Amino acid sequence: MKRITILICIVIFSLLGFSHAQAEISLSVTPVSGGNSLRFGRISSGIEVSQEARIRVSSSEGTQYQVFHRLLDPLVNEKNVPLGNDVISTYTLLGSNASGTLYAQNVERIGFGDQLLYSSASGGESDNFTVVYAISSDRINATGNFFGRIQYAVRPVGGASQDDVILNMTVEVSGELKIEVEGSSTPDTVRLKLKGDRDREGFVKLGFRENIAGEIRAFQEVEIFPQDEFFTGINENLILYTASGSTKGELSPHVPTALTRKRSLIYSSRAGEDTFYINFILNENDMGQQRAGTYKGKLKYIVEAGQDRREKDISLEVEVEPTFIMEVDLPTGGLSFDRLLPDSQPSIREVDVQVRTNLGKPYMVTQSIASPLTNETGAQMPGEYFTMKIEPVDGQSGKGMFADYQPVPGSDHPIFASDNKGSPSHFKVIYRLRPFEGMAAGDYSTSIRFSLGEI
Repeated sequence: MKRITILICIVIFSLLGFSHAQAEISLSVTPVSGGNSLRFGRISSGIEVSQEARIRVSSSEGTQYQVFHRLLDPLVNEKNVPLGNDVISTYTLLGSNASGTLYAQNVERIGFGDQLLYSSASGGESDNFTVVYAISSDRINATGNFFGRIQYAVRPVGGASQDDVILNMTVEVSGELKIEVEGSSTPDTVRLKLKGDRDREGFVKLGFRENIAGEIRAFQEVEIFPQDEFFTGINENLILYTASGSTKGELSPHVPTALTRKRSLIYSSRAGEDTFYINFILNENDMGQQRAGTYKGKLKYIVEAGQDRREKDISLEVEVEPTFIMEVDLPTGGLSFDRLLPDSQPSIREVDVQVRTNLGKPYMVTQSIASPLTNETGAQMPGEYFTMKIEPVDGQSGKGMFADYQPVPGSDHPIFASDNKGSPSHFKVIYRLRPFEGMAAGDYSTSIRFSLGEI
């Protein structure tokens, strides 16, 4: 009897051990479209492609478990170039499970860390569910044949065991280079207006995407340098340009540079997509030299990527509004000579005159003396002691009528004439009063007016 009891115990323990050995949890992943990999097929611009995977868990452990997935290898092409950043989105299909709880029901990007997809009921019953994976062309920045892998894992809650499955992914991208070139005024035009220091800036926006050729370069070429209706070209140094906006490529120039007729490299990179700007500004130091008018030209932008070459023309217009003004800087207190005595030293007063014009027509500056130079008692200064002369500033063009001191005329009198081109001018009118023996002491003054007119 004792031997029979021992034998029964051995059989029971053996059966328990066999039962424990057979208790297990396993995972299988199958693409819904068939085969043994997620095949996204061919993707082109403007579309999104999705694939589904059916996940099955067989469990006989009787304990709760969880299912995870993560990106094991990113999608890269034959040149080891990645398809893009965060290019694969995923979510679990609501209602695809029989029990337990589905997670990741909202669209999210799959990453390299474990992401929880499913948690079973407390009894750890077997179940299956569906996961959706999508690739949008908006996030793709390379082309070719791409291969990647997703890893799935099932783990008992609180347990150390795990079952893994790796699923391959393939996708083919055959993108066409997309180029965008737009002006700041209209899609085909950049307009600049030279009116003081306003409206002097504009730009051309250049963008591209789906570059598959590796190196991409952009050039600027001036087909027609801006010219007016008489085919007179705009001043060479009036239009400046710089390149800006890109963090992926090499831009040139970085500092304002005069626009030239020759073809210039403005951008180069190996990026799949990028956007940058060519900024135009009118040179304020050259404004006064430009004749009024509307100047029209044409820019050509050339983008080269491998064997692909694209061109786009942009009209460049510069409007220079007419300017014909005179600025007069009188000395403080006007044209007056205070506290003069017969033995005083000669007294000097200066008037600064600038003429700003872009009409291209000759002009004249006229001086008018309202009254003779007198003191507070009415004593009048003789003309030979009140003299004037004209001095140009910084070698300005034009001709002053008083090269050396001469008596100040008592009526309207021309004092300066421009050159035949009507160039802007800058000069000083210098007045000198020389006291003399026997003169009446006092404060002498008069009023003076300057006028500007075309010849």
